[in-house]
Amino acid sequence: PFTPPPLSSRPYVFTHHCFSSFNHPEFYAPHILLRLNALIKKGLHSARRIICVSQCTLDLTAELFNLDRDRMHVVHNGVSPQFRPQAKPIARAAMAERYGLHRPYLLYVGKLEARKNIVRLLEAFDRFRRETRDDALLVLAGARSPMSGGIDETIKRLQLAPDVREIGYVPDADLPSLYGGARMFVFPSLWEGFGIPAIEAMACGTPVLTSNLSALPEVCGDAALLVDPYDANEIAHGMQQLWRDDELADTLSARGLRNARRFDWDRTALATARVYREAALA
Repeated sequence: PFTPPPLSSRPYVFTHHCFSSFNHPEFYAPHILLRLNALIKKGLHSARRIICVSQCTLDLTAELFNLDRDRMHVVHNGVSPQFRPQAKPIARAAMAERYGLHRPYLLYVGKLEARKNIVRLLEAFDRFRRETRDDALLVLAGARSPMSGGIDETIKRLQLAPDVREIGYVPDADLPSLYGGARMFVFPSLWEGFGIPAIEAMACGTPVLTSNLSALPEVCGDAALLVDPYDANEIAHGMQQLWRDDELADTLSARGLRNARRFDWDRTALATARVYREAALA
C-alpha cells in the first residue's frame, strides 16, 4: 500500500514509494495531500523498518525527516516477464487493429496528471512535428486524474488534435505490444520515486527518453536519453535525436534490454521478505 495503517497494534514495515508529495505538493489536490502526507509521516516515524523503492527516495526522505538510516532499506521495483522484446511489425499491426494506430508513434504510458508533465510533452511534440515534418502520432495511454489540467487547452492551442491519440487505460495484456510498436517511449516526468513504465519499455526493446532528475537516472542509467523535463525544447531535441539517429536508437534499445534485467519481481520479493524477517527479529 502507498500509505501505512492509521492505527496498528502490531509492529510493521512501511514501503515508501515516492517523495513527490513533500517536495512537489502542487501536484496533489489539497484534501488528498493533507491525508497522504500525514499518513506517510506516521509510517516513516512509527515503522520498525522502512523500504524505499530507490536510493533517491531513501536519501531525500532520511534527510528531510532526520531518520535513522539503519531502519531504511532500498528495494527496487521489478518488471513483469510479460514485458519482453516484440517483433515490431507484429506489434504495430496489433496496435493498428486494436487502437487505430496506423502511423508511426511516440508513446507515453502513465496517469495523465501534472506530475507527469503532459503539457510540456505536448509542446515538445509540437516542435518535433514541425521540425521533422514526419507523419508521427503521439499516443497517450492512461487515465486522466483530477490534476490533469491544461491538456485539452494545449492540444487546441497548438492544433495537435489530428496528431495526438489519447487511448485511455490500456489492459496489461496489450501493453507489451503497445510498447513494442512504438518508435520511442517518452516519459519526461517531473518526479518519480522509481519509474516502472520506463523499465517496461526497455524490457520490450523500445528506446527511452526520460527525465534527468528524481530516481530516473538511478533506475535508467545510461540506457535512456536523459533530458531536462522543464525545457520543452530539450525534450523536442531528444525526440528528434531518437527519431533520426537509428544508431542511437539501436544502442539505447540494446542497453535498455540489459538494464531491465536488473529489475525482477522475484528479487524484489526476496529482498522485501529479508527486511520483514529483520523487522520481526528486531
